[in-house]
Amino acid sequence: MVGIKILSYFFTSPCSLCQSVDSSSESLGVCSSCLRELTRSQNLWHRKHPHCEVCYKKLEQVETDLSCQECQERYVFWDFFFPLRLRGRQEKELFQNCKFGNEKLLSRFFSLGLWRVFPFFHLDPPETIAVVPSEKKQGLNPFHPTCVLVQRLRRKWKDIKILTLEKRSKTKQSSVAYESRFFHAKSAFLLGKKDRMIAGRHILLIDDISTTGASLNELAKQLVKKGARRVSCIVLLLSEGYK
Repeated sequence: MVGIKILSYFFTSPCSLCQSVDSSSESLGVCSSCLRELTRSQNLWHRKHPHCEVCYKKLEQVETDLSCQECQERYVFWDFFFPLRLRGRQEKELFQNCKFGNEKLLSRFFSLGLWRVFPFFHLDPPETIAVVPSEKKQGLNPFHPTCVLVQRLRRKWKDIKILTLEKRSKTKQSSVAYESRFFHAKSAFLLGKKDRMIAGRHILLIDDISTTGASLNELAKQLVKKGARRVSCIVLLLSEGYK
């Protein structure tokens, strides 16, 4: 611990937003002042805007069943969906720094809201975790923005299994036109022959960002076809966030 403190003194980690340095920026990549402002903005949005209970997107008007028009028109295969953060201008910047700038400390920031999820799993905790891959091939030590989130989930549920998903398509989902993403997702992923980790189990899908929900829904569909008892989803960032 002494060695870490000495290294932190000489090699500080400034806030990704304002470049100031404090204990929060050293541990999360975001200083305490920016963290308070980000938390206040997110809480304010939640209080002011009702959201779809299926995909968590903002409802333009309160529906009697609290689901958006898109979720009413399609079949959704997950039972539970929860984004840890909603995308705003600063959240978008932080996510890009984390995923593309390789600022690994920010993966801790994006997993801060995990405590809000645990009550939903109190009676039926997940038995298998599956992380949605971003690339077809990864290096020897690939970094994924969800790494800290997965670590914390494994500490919470010590006997949970890890299901490895493979991406077959070289095309990134984000580069596909909005209306084509649902068709692209159908052939983008491969589950492999690991039915014993799926059949009769509660599967928790983890993704870094969700825009249309097409990838998660298609994977949930495949898992249900293979006999999954229940599929839940957690994403670091919901792309359709507040302004």
